[in-house]
Amino acid sequence: MLLIATILYVLATLLRVGMARTAAKGKEANPTTLTFTSLKSNLGVMIGLVLAGGLFTWIMITDGIRDIFFNMSMTFLSVYMQDIALLSISQIGIMNSIFGVAMMAVMIPSGWLADKVGERVNIAVSFLFISFAIAMIALVPPGSPAWLYAVGWVIAGIGVGLATPAYQSLISKAVPARLRGVAFGLFSTSLGLVSLPAPIIGSFLWENFSPQTPFLITAIASLLSIIPVWFKFKVTDKEEARINGMDQSV
Repeated sequence: MLLIATILYVLATLLRVGMARTAAKGKEANPTTLTFTSLKSNLGVMIGLVLAGGLFTWIMITDGIRDIFFNMSMTFLSVYMQDIALLSISQIGIMNSIFGVAMMAVMIPSGWLADKVGERVNIAVSFLFISFAIAMIALVPPGSPAWLYAVGWVIAGIGVGLATPAYQSLISKAVPARLRGVAFGLFSTSLGLVSLPAPIIGSFLWENFSPQTPFLITAIASLLSIIPVWFKFKVTDKEEARINGMDQSV
């Protein structure tokens, strides 16, 4: 299994390198020279956006909270599936495959939907789907037929598929165009840092309350996240003007 995974990663790396070489021949073949001063300046602009209380601030807050709760429970998902749900190793593999297929199936339609009705609709619905899926997986009685868990994994896959293109689109609108690389880097780093203690919290809840507790708390947190998503995930004319102004001044 690990050998096959290594081969696939090597092939993916070769493909990425080929794509990068092709892209280097385009209009970005002569990018701006990287310096510590420019990096410091760009990070300063990004920190200003984080503290401004606008769209990017709420994206950071909402996804940070989501990441904390998801790491609190999803770290133990495979253990839960095997020890509590009593699924075999092959069944757990099938569940992950079902999740991936469901996610891929809705990715393109969800991108189209985000363009038509706005990213916040996709993200709000995705939180609803994910909350229901996690609660269903946690509340299905141990030893139940595998297809019940499969339904939960399908719903979770649809939820993640709905959110992924919408989040990427929204982040690209929330920051100046020339700072999007820094924004995605800062976004990923910040989420990784704030969620570091989450698995410890999840293990404490598992051992002192029940294995279902961290999953149910994650489901509730996901459901409550719909509120700030719906009211705050908007690109107002004022914020769009400020972002465009920052882009021109960089």
